[in-house]
Amino acid sequence: MAHLTHCSMCGAKSTDLSNIWPEPESLSCESLSDWEKGWMRKLNIESRLWDGSVRSLGSGCVVCELIFSIFLSVRESRDGARFEIGASTRLNCRILAPGWRYLLSIDGLTRNTLDLKEPSGDHNTIIITPLVNGFPSKKYEPCDIPANSNSPGTLKVAKRWLDVCRETHSPCAFREERYVPSRLLDVSDYNPKLVLRAEVQRFEFIALSHCWGGSQPITTQAGNLKRHREEINLGTLPKTFQDAIKVTKSLGFRYLWIDSLCIIQDDKEDWERESSEMDKIYSNAELVPAAAVASSAYDGFLRDRSTPPIGHVIVSPNPRTTPLEFSYRLILDEIIDDEDNPSLDDPLEKRAWAFQEKYLARRYLAYRSEEMTWACREGQSCESSIFFAHKLLIDNIYNVYKLLNTESIPIHDSWRIVLEKFAARALTVPSDKFVAFSAIASYFQSRYGCTYLAGLWEDGLIYWLLWEAHGKPQDIYAPSWSWASVDCNQFNFVSFWNLPPIAHIMEASITSSTANIFVPVSDGLIRLRGKLIQGTLHEENRRGGYLGFRYAPKPNWSELSGCDSHVELDTLVVAFEHVSDDPIGRMEVFGRRIFPEELGLHHVCPASYSIWILPMVGRKATIIGLVLGPSPKHPGCFERLGLVRMSCQTSWEEISTKHEDSEIMLV
Repeated sequence: MAHLTHCSMCGAKSTDLSNIWPEPESLSCESLSDWEKGWMRKLNIESRLWDGSVRSLGSGCVVCELIFSIFLSVRESRDGARFEIGASTRLNCRILAPGWRYLLSIDGLTRNTLDLKEPSGDHNTIIITPLVNGFPSKKYEPCDIPANSNSPGTLKVAKRWLDVCRETHSPCAFREERYVPSRLLDVSDYNPKLVLRAEVQRFEFIALSHCWGGSQPITTQAGNLKRHREEINLGTLPKTFQDAIKVTKSLGFRYLWIDSLCIIQDDKEDWERESSEMDKIYSNAELVPAAAVASSAYDGFLRDRSTPPIGHVIVSPNPRTTPLEFSYRLILDEIIDDEDNPSLDDPLEKRAWAFQEKYLARRYLAYRSEEMTWACREGQSCESSIFFAHKLLIDNIYNVYKLLNTESIPIHDSWRIVLEKFAARALTVPSDKFVAFSAIASYFQSRYGCTYLAGLWEDGLIYWLLWEAHGKPQDIYAPSWSWASVDCNQFNFVSFWNLPPIAHIMEASITSSTANIFVPVSDGLIRLRGKLIQGTLHEENRRGGYLGFRYAPKPNWSELSGCDSHVELDTLVVAFEHVSDDPIGRMEVFGRRIFPEELGLHHVCPASYSIWILPMVGRKATIIGLVLGPSPKHPGCFERLGLVRMSCQTSWEEISTKHEDSEIMLV
């Protein structure tokens, strides 16, 4: 058997195809020692193109030959697109063992590396299947993904995932309580019917995640509740609900929860009570089937689909070895569950209401546009790969349970991760923002044990107040200090937990509009003590719609006059005449948040106006603070306008000793 000391490209040693690619069922981590452990290698490439000169660097290595062959094959299938690569890139290769086939994950196969000029998803994962004498063996035969998700083959895959998970995944079996919703659909007969909690014979139920898509053709109302308790005509249900019932029965379940049928839609008290139980419903369901591909209840999700194609390459590293044929399939990033991927465009993935349904689920079965995918607390899978990929792929956070049980992720980072992902999704009714996130908030509180304050937490509130966002003012009431007061799909919590607080929270409270503290509030205030700095905010520049500002403090804060400051405003600020705090009490032009009802009307937007800065955290020359303005609706109180970062020439410790503390009320 011929050997290489090491391939300079990938680190593989053997040129023996049978050694590199043994039968998957006999594969073990030990037998993969011919590849360097860690699977991370740097390719130091002088040329910027994957051509013959680059390919020769890995000559004689089966791994490099396979990778290059796939690169070239993909290029040919993309009309000769150029494969540009930086002077140095990182190759990340992993193999799962044992399994039914090989799965090779290559970071190089992304749009950032390959200039494929495609309008949709990046590809970064390859399913590789060895072929024996040019024909696929039964062991290595590529997955035959049915063209219709209603096929027996698709159901068989879903059943296998569920069975394996229930039998071998102890984290997925764990639930806080043996919970059953107030009402469930009993689908044991041809026509389903509503049953009450006391009538349920077994605790196992599944909960559907779907897009409403406008008004429902049939919902449970106070007027038809009695009739629905007796029977619901299957033919009157929309296609998505019929498909969900079919999946429920086929997987061996009797009970199904669907929001529009299991909540009395015209009963406000029932709706508020049941919506407060969402965290329990979706975290206790045995399975959450998701109609990801359906944009409405009418569309259905068991239907024809466009499946990913299979490619073929022949690898022959040198004349002394027998050529071996491989088949491969490129898996779209959307199959590898990544919320940050812009190509994740199934309708349900854009819906804010569905976010908590997905992230609270113990087991999540998504019917997507190309194939069916699975996610649970132990891992992920798709029809292309069949097996669970939890040891193979870089972890993507797709489950709150997993997030809160990952020791390397602090609780404040966990909250930041889910909140930023939620904000990126769309809400048809903006006033649903708190309710659509309430199940996640309730789940966090049950483990965090802290007081919830309109989207923030009392513990560490100084830091939670340091969020950044820019958008329209929200048309529902939310305190100005809450992220929910801004209507936008992108914001972030700035990580300043390493800086000590220089302001102090004296009191914080909210008044909830219902008994559920996680839904919209009717009032909220925070009393703070710190150094209140008055100054002037000047419009500095406009570039591509971006408005920059320069901050200048009042003369009595001359120590800050040389500070380099960067201000981010939450929303549009307009002129507001307010009595200044100087001894004369002159009227002064301050900035205030624009009201939602004022949008589109003509208002004076001054190029400069008075504001206050309240430094919140800082050390030495670094200060992070809130930008404040007077509250028109609450005289004597302040509203948040934005966030400021300041880099000073004098340390804050020295500056602060020269000024008195002030106590303010933030609403």
